Amino acid sequence: MGGIIAGMEPKMSLNQPLMIGGAAVLAVILAAAAYFYFYSTPAEPSPEIPVVDVSAQVSSAVETPADKIPETNPFKAAETNPFKSYKNPF
Repeated sequence: MGGIIAGMEPKMSLNQPLMIGGAAVLAVILAAAAYFYFYSTPAEPSPEIPVVDVSAQVSSAVETPADKIPETNPFKAAETNPFKSYKNPF
C-alpha cells in the first residue's frame, strides 16, 4: 500500500455527518436567538444633557500671550537711524 500504515487512514463514521449538520443547525438557531434578543428589545432613551454656553465667560477671561509682549526693538526708542532726518534734494 505504498508505506501507509493500516489503521492510520482517517475513517468517517456514520454519525459524523449527522453531528456536523446538528452543530450547524444549532449555530444558526443560537445566532437567530441572539439577533432577536439584542435587536428586538427597545433601548432606554438616554436623559437629555443640558447645553451650557460658556463662550461668553471664557472669552472675557482669556488673554492671548501677544497682549503682554514687550517692545524688543532697541533702536526705536534711541532713534539711531542716521537717515531719518535726511531730506532728499530731488
